[in-house]
Amino acid sequence: MNYFDTAYPYLGGKSEIAMAEGLSRYPRENYYLADKFPGHSLTGPIDNIALFNVSLRKCRTDYFDFYLIHNTGGPRTAVFDKFEMWDFVKQLKADGKVKHIGFSHHDNAERLDEVITAHPEMEFVQLQVNYADWDNANTQSRKCVEVAQKH
Repeated sequence: MNYFDTAYPYLGGKSEIAMAEGLSRYPRENYYLADKFPGHSLTGPIDNIALFNVSLRKCRTDYFDFYLIHNTGGPRTAVFDKFEMWDFVKQLKADGKVKHIGFSHHDNAERLDEVITAHPEMEFVQLQVNYADWDNANTQSRKCVEVAQKH
């Protein structure tokens, strides 16, 4: 296993620190590190780059291999649109601070299709896929995988 995923709000804000500690014994080039921007909880403009830099410091790294807009779907996606988060992550990639940009999706397949269609510049999507949710009417894991494959 060499893909490690964390996010700013996980473990009450301590996940990034724990991740850095756990990975500190390995050379940085030996693993892929994914982190997520917690913009879905924004109520107003913030200093995006300052928050991003906090995550870099907490993870003890100069870059993220994968950086995600965290938790698209429903009204959360509108928040990302309103605060131009899509452009923000594209700029992070252009600046070399992240290697790949994408988003995590926690909603139905129809909304996933809308997000992918609106943002084809995103390189990947991280989905909630597990046995219990495969045919779940709300999570629609199977249908979400099919939408991702279609794109």
